[in-house]
Amino acid sequence: MKVFVTGGTGFIGSHIIECLEKEYTPADIGLLVRRKEKVKDLISKGMTIYEGDITNLDNLFKILNDFNPQFIIHAAAIADDWAPLSELMKVNAEGTSNIIEVMIKSQSGNHLIHISSSGVYPRIEGVYISEEMRYGPQGNYHKSKVAAEKYIKQALLAKKIRATILRPPNVMGPRDTTQMAKIVNAIQNNKFPLIRKGRALQTWVNVEDLAHAIILIIKNPDVANGQIYNLKSFEISVKELYDQIVTSLNIKSSPKEYPYKLAYSIGYLSEILSKITKKKSTLNRYRIIKFGKDRLFDDSKIRNELGYSPRISAEESIKRTLEWMAQMDLL
Repeated sequence: MKVFVTGGTGFIGSHIIECLEKEYTPADIGLLVRRKEKVKDLISKGMTIYEGDITNLDNLFKILNDFNPQFIIHAAAIADDWAPLSELMKVNAEGTSNIIEVMIKSQSGNHLIHISSSGVYPRIEGVYISEEMRYGPQGNYHKSKVAAEKYIKQALLAKKIRATILRPPNVMGPRDTTQMAKIVNAIQNNKFPLIRKGRALQTWVNVEDLAHAIILIIKNPDVANGQIYNLKSFEISVKELYDQIVTSLNIKSSPKEYPYKLAYSIGYLSEILSKITKKKSTLNRYRIIKFGKDRLFDDSKIRNELGYSPRISAEESIKRTLEWMAQMDLL
């Protein structure tokens, strides 16, 4: 069994690699990176490392045909809601299209496991969103993920490839230098607003649970082929998340509370100011919606079909993330 990973040096990808190491020999794991010097430890373990880019079709064709994996785990992406749509489409959508084209041309029977996002769904409160929900992306990043999914669905419909799509929500765990790092930094600097008193419920998946779900797909390829799966580890309110971080770090903080409509207006004005100054802001309407409204998902499909069960609680996820941040002097 040979498994190939794109984006293996990133937050999610690095945990996927660690999970694969527990199941397969290093020689059966291949990895696409931009610079080999970033993965010297993986080279020393005996993994096959290729330098390349998913936007370079010819290079990708040579690499995948040389390694000839049974499974391709596609985790490479630009995850930035401020990035230009053209850049996001080139990497996230067209890069995925390139992988599909190589799979079709090689006719090797590879199975693609694509890491998408729950952000492809519309923002709807009061319901648990299932995989049957229509598309409704809010930002450019999620629009690019929808485009990538559509490429996969077209190829599946034509029976040209085997593939499974995972739609994780917010992802938490060690090595996250974006989402949780920004939340913790904002709390430490007393700049994290509690919208609607922090009542909004958020769905999270621990990165190790996500990696474990991929192993379940690899072990049940016929069941998972052609399927889309929601994924989660726990639900937690914004206030509960805030309180656990404050307590763990012993922070003396008085959170600023805002009604939703006022916060949304501030986010809109912040977007206008960012366009004028050409400087990214941590505040925009998408994030106001994200932290101000419930976001709930139904993961019964992956539980019933693949036997998925989350292993890591909210408390343990927060604890491990903060411990890693402390080790990296990020606190």
